[in-house]
Amino acid sequence: MMGGYTEYDRWTQGRDGSDEGFWIKDWDLIDTFVYFSHHLITIPPPCWIDAAHRNGVPVLGTFITEWNSGRQLCREIFSTSSSALRFASQLGAIARAYKFEGWLVNIENPLDSDSAVRHVLEFLRALRNVEKCRVIWYGSLLSLTHLLNHSVSHSFNHLLAQFFTSHPPTHLFQVRFSHDERKSTISKCTHNRE
Repeated sequence: MMGGYTEYDRWTQGRDGSDEGFWIKDWDLIDTFVYFSHHLITIPPPCWIDAAHRNGVPVLGTFITEWNSGRQLCREIFSTSSSALRFASQLGAIARAYKFEGWLVNIENPLDSDSAVRHVLEFLRALRNVEKCRVIWYGSLLSLTHLLNHSVSHSFNHLLAQFFTSHPPTHLFQVRFSHDERKSTISKCTHNRE
């Protein structure tokens, strides 16, 4: 669902005699339904939660930060361990209240400190383990000082991948859905060096 919160969300299986609305024909091919938008916190509309659950598919909302405003929000949310854990608790409460299973976490802006990175990881682990949410990390936070093209693996994401393998704070580690072969070769070389 690119964009999210459209006027057509009320028609989760289309409309008779109209091309308006969205519908999913093969729910059995979907393992997780992520309702995505570029709002800070996106709660999936009840009609999509109901449609997915009727078909046995778990649903995730989206937590996203972007640009300078996202950087400022991350400074506040991840300034301390207690603020990060409090935010995880709030997202967990939202998911329980609206009866969906968890969150896609997408931080598309740099973080300002090593402690903020540690607090993000604490937040992810608390969201998953304490709040019992399904969590997908979208591999978009690439550097503390620079936001690079998402498709190129960078040492920070490599570090996160290693951390997730040994102490998994999320259920999945999702990389950007677009790439080109040249950048994949660069990524492979970077991983082989490390």
